Amino acid sequence: MAKMYSILQLKTKGNASQKVVFELEPNPIWLENTPHKFVGTVNFNGTASMQGDLVEITAEVQVPVRFVCDRCGCVFTRNLNAETAYTYSEIGDNEAPSEIEMEYKIASNRINLEPLIRDAIIENLPTQI
Repeated sequence: MAKMYSILQLKTKGNASQKVVFELEPNPIWLENTPHKFVGTVNFNGTASMQGDLVEITAEVQVPVRFVCDRCGCVFTRNLNAETAYTYSEIGDNEAPSEIEMEYKIASNRINLEPLIRDAIIENLPTQI
């Protein structure tokens, strides 16, 4: 299920920033081409700030993962930590974004943070365990 963030409070406060903290069940599909498994929830600790018509999200993402050693096959659990940031813009009146672009747009004053979390986790998976 998507983790939506409403930007209405940011819009009413102008250029103020707001803490964004929550837990999310990770989607197992994010690790489907690896031998690794999620063993807990994603902790998202971030900040949202308004920059004109843009919303910048910066965050630290942490999730426990059961890894499999590439060399010996041992199984162990370790937290995967990632820092991420993205600047979101609203969908323009004459804009027809693709499905992928749509994941990173503001729609109806809401931002879906799940693609940001997914990409941060995938980009920070170690290439060799």
